Amino acid sequence: MKKKLLFGLTAAAFGAVLITATPAQAVTGDTANSMKTETGIGFLTYNPGSGPFQNNLALTFVPSSFNFGNANKVSANAQTFAQQDAPTGGQYLGVSDDRKTKTSWNVTATLADFVNSKDETDKLENASIVMNMETVQKYNFNAKEADEAGYATPDPSASGSLTSLDANYANLYSGIAAGNITLNAGSTAGSKVLNYNLPANTTAQTGTAAVARKISNVNLNVKGGSATENSKYSSTIKWVLSDDAA
Repeated sequence: MKKKLLFGLTAAAFGAVLITATPAQAVTGDTANSMKTETGIGFLTYNPGSGPFQNNLALTFVPSSFNFGNANKVSANAQTFAQQDAPTGGQYLGVSDDRKTKTSWNVTATLADFVNSKDETDKLENASIVMNMETVQKYNFNAKEADEAGYATPDPSASGSLTSLDANYANLYSGIAAGNITLNAGSTAGSKVLNYNLPANTTAQTGTAAVARKISNVNLNVKGGSATENSKYSSTIKWVLSDDAA
């Protein structure tokens, strides 16, 4: 039976000339206009999976968010916006396989349409996210300890958490070389971002227990003239881990 594990997150936000901080203006009489400025702070460099991890195939982490700014200008020309909230420690896609009997598995990523927060019929046309996914690495991960903590740990950006993948295992993971991945908004077909291929010879190496890919240089491409002024668009990336054949 195919087993799919879904991990969704709010992945991107794009604002066109969005006023982010405006003082309230007094008017005649005893009334006044009231306005708000949203504020917040976060300290996670990644979005940790909650398991269970022991004897299980699971996503260990995905990026917390991809934000491309809230005060961008509308243009008739195509535009590219760089991620504004890239964490210092890096952002990662990770998978743990603590099962006794291994199977092939793959991870796909699907980007939903960018929708105007004020008008759900207004969407960015032909928008896409392009991100660099670095070489697959071994993740020094203890499934039992992670279950006890209630989330994937240690932080993949911590010293010693990621090390080079053993050469004996490297050929079991397709797409291990660094390269760009493109996610087209609104596409129903997920893009494969990490695969593990079980060897035909069961006596062969069966891979490491956990691996990760660092994600960097994330950019949002927007078609010229597709954005509405004074609007904010948001989307979601759905990461799906499945034990389908790669």
